[in-house]
Amino acid sequence: MNVIWLLSFFTALFLLAAPSFSHPVVLPPEIDTSLPDVQALFEGNDRFVNRMDSKFPGLLKKLAREPQGKSLSFKSDTKAEYTPFSSSAPGFLFFGCSDSRTSEGTLFDALPGTLFVQRNVANLYDESDLNSNAVLSYAVMHLGVTHIIVMGHYGCGGVAAAITNPMTARDDFNPAQRWIIPIKELYATSNRSEIVELRSRNKGKRPVPMPPLRNAGYRALVEENIKANVLRIQHASLFSFGHSPNVGIRSPSAHASCHEGSSDEEDENCMSERIVVHGWVYDLETGRVVDLGVSASLGDIAVPIAPACEGRHCDRDLGGTFISQLPL
Repeated sequence: MNVIWLLSFFTALFLLAAPSFSHPVVLPPEIDTSLPDVQALFEGNDRFVNRMDSKFPGLLKKLAREPQGKSLSFKSDTKAEYTPFSSSAPGFLFFGCSDSRTSEGTLFDALPGTLFVQRNVANLYDESDLNSNAVLSYAVMHLGVTHIIVMGHYGCGGVAAAITNPMTARDDFNPAQRWIIPIKELYATSNRSEIVELRSRNKGKRPVPMPPLRNAGYRALVEENIKANVLRIQHASLFSFGHSPNVGIRSPSAHASCHEGSSDEEDENCMSERIVVHGWVYDLETGRVVDLGVSASLGDIAVPIAPACEGRHCDRDLGGTFISQLPL
């Protein structure tokens, strides 16, 4: 009898608490179901398609039909404002920040097919990160990119978080804090004068204040983080000697014959000889990309000279830290 009473009681309770399945759920009037923010994205996509059809008719179809990694030629039928990078084999691998203000396609005014992209919080390359390594390996071994760009930006939230959240044991429980540990370590150990000064001013403060956008120490840490990741990519095991052609890029024998160009197989082994890793920074306020002067060639080719410095502040003092002095 008690069992029957309990079953009846819980059945009635469920019916009272559960929504009616015979009538649609009516949302409160203050909830807008039209999703205007999402709609704006699709409207933007419409404008993109119309612009591509108008300025570069046929380009998207050619990019789609050719497997990525195969070069193709393309000439616009219209007098476009600029000449598109016309290949499904992009010559650039872009390591950038996930920040929504630093979209590489927008700030380089680049067409689809220009850049192979990896973006994450604070533009970090971590060899233990499978995703980063997969992107690097595919870009170099399959696409044959010749330029790897590490680009950070002033005002980076990941770098700011490394300043305002010192190393703690709780980092292990927060994926975002754990990800930026390399920047925290850089902030704690850097001997660059601007960072030392910022570190001294923040000593003993709890909480640590958010650094202003133009704070010299904050900007210096952004730059040092870029330099450190240029070095990490330069020393990635993918580019180490001793790998077979199926695993890595070059072997000592292939390295010796890289400039002879005797066969396609040897040419594949020489891919890294043609790669340059660049370190650039983007200024959110001006929209300018600046070469930090830390580019590194993985082979014997000369590092390309940066564009003219007019308006780019290329001649400023970057702190005198040579790339060879940075920690791996």
